[in-house]
Amino acid sequence: MAPADELASRLVTVESFQASIRHADAKAGALFSGLSALLMLATGDLPAARMACRMGTAPRSGLVLCGVMLLAGTVVSAARLAAAIHPRFAGADRDANRFAFPSVARHGYLDGSQVSKQLQEAATLAQLLAGIAVAKHRQVARAVPWLTLAACSALGWATLAGWYGA
Repeated sequence: MAPADELASRLVTVESFQASIRHADAKAGALFSGLSALLMLATGDLPAARMACRMGTAPRSGLVLCGVMLLAGTVVSAARLAAAIHPRFAGADRDANRFAFPSVARHGYLDGSQVSKQLQEAATLAQLLAGIAVAKHRQVARAVPWLTLAACSALGWATLAGWYGA
């Protein structure tokens, strides 16, 4: 493969990894929206939950259990999703690299150089972006079980509050 074709191929790989990072950010944002909806569902039932607590030990215990699980699921999933969205520039600016914007911001744009140097810079950036994409997707995946716990807890909360508090 000609050096120019190899460079174009590596830059397409860089673009693909950037798209994967954006995809992970979009998933995290959508899950944050779902988490917000769950919290609105649970807080909308607070008056009914107060009434249900007066109905006896069983509804009160159920509501406390659902509330604790909702709180735990919300806190952990929100922390994981925030970690997924958090920008990661570590290593992107340590060496001059004409293809990495943190590097260009720090070192300035590099003038033309040998194709072999450009190939190396593109490969370095692709490796860095691949690591970022994996880390972001991993955080999103780790948030999903906690978000599921929060969803089940919010539904349990709403059911108990509606059943006993109505």
